Amino acid sequence: IKGMWFIQGTLPDSGFTSLTNLATTGSHIRFQNVQGALIEDCWFWRMPFQINFEQGAGVRVNRCNIQGCWNNFYPAGQEGIAGIYVGSVAYIQLVSITDCYFAGSNSGAQSVNFVISDNGTQTVNFTSTNAGNQYGILVNECEGLLIDNCYLGGNTQSNILLSARGAISQVRITNNYFDGAGYAAPMINISPQNNTNYAILVNIADNHFNGEQAGFQSIGSNNSFGTTPTIVNFQITGNTMQANIGSGIFLRRAQGGLIADNVVAGYNSRQLTPGGDVNYCTGIYVNDSISVTIQSNIVGGAVGNAYPNAYTYLGVIIAGTVLNVTEKNTVHNGTGTTGTILGRVDKYTVVSTSSANYQLLGTEEVIVIINSTAVGIQVFPPTLVPVGYAITLKDGAGNAATRNISFIGNVDGAVNRTYVTNYFSSTLLWNGTQWNVIGN
Repeated sequence: IKGMWFIQGTLPDSGFTSLTNLATTGSHIRFQNVQGALIEDCWFWRMPFQINFEQGAGVRVNRCNIQGCWNNFYPAGQEGIAGIYVGSVAYIQLVSITDCYFAGSNSGAQSVNFVISDNGTQTVNFTSTNAGNQYGILVNECEGLLIDNCYLGGNTQSNILLSARGAISQVRITNNYFDGAGYAAPMINISPQNNTNYAILVNIADNHFNGEQAGFQSIGSNNSFGTTPTIVNFQITGNTMQANIGSGIFLRRAQGGLIADNVVAGYNSRQLTPGGDVNYCTGIYVNDSISVTIQSNIVGGAVGNAYPNAYTYLGVIIAGTVLNVTEKNTVHNGTGTTGTILGRVDKYTVVSTSSANYQLLGTEEVIVIINSTAVGIQVFPPTLVPVGYAITLKDGAGNAATRNISFIGNVDGAVNRTYVTNYFSSTLLWNGTQWNVIGN
């Protein structure tokens, strides 16, 4: 299907309150079961779905202009649900969406209330807000999805929603420009429809996110049905983000992933919170997650005040129940309550203030023991330690002489080395058979 114009009704003017010939069902193009289709150089305007791939394999959408309209403020202005709907009925594989333009219509001034946990209800007036489809691309089931070099702007919810009802796997979202989305949802949103399915093997790389001080967050995930992960075996790398109302990357229940080499700037761009609500003022937030490495990111700075101030109070936050979640080499470019440059994080350091013994997980590089209550504390090595693993143990309280710290294991031929020197620091390396002291 090439070179066609698909039109429903007319183009609404700025500040419209209703749509001419409102359509509540249907699509311009609907494939119930498709294989090897190409839609290229077409122009779509309005309808609930511009393109609907219900199931099949091997479909491509290339160089299309895909525009719809959904306006939450006007019941008669609600029509466009998604520009492209992928796997709406059943499983589909090998879907390629490239070089397309997704947008909507100018809808005039609108006032939105945001409820901030530490600052109450805040009202923001958006003038000339673009009202596109609810979603640029909506995915229920798909294996082998490529979204590359597209423009996605003005969607009232998310630009891309991965809403797993069945399998969503092998996803590449690369080289796109996200230009503002809904005020209540991330531009890329991973949110399953049940507690069974999730997105797996997802690569989100080299994209540009501009919230335009209207879009909420850049990338987010959440499971509202239970404890199953939302995204598994993923990479979020090389993206640039700015001018979000809320935080940059906000992941709940992520598992087995890398968040690296991203620049996250200008979040909390309208200063809706003075620093207490992580939904709005955090560069990268990871909650209730397993085996996630966060490294070499730049957070903070710009938009909303003189550089480097920008209300970007928090950098990287790791919260909830986590296992093997580490942060390294984060560069803070204007974070904190004063907007000052805070520096960088080079090592994954754990400070233990508990009087209980400490079990190393295998991700720590430095463990600082601050013992204020116990007579002595034991530090246990991780299980299945690889050769070359090193850990630095430090007395942070300066009282090891009276409240000793013991490392449990064979250290240089001695069993369970006990440290009794105040403020000692000892670096231990596992050689495959025993621990060797390589620095004191």
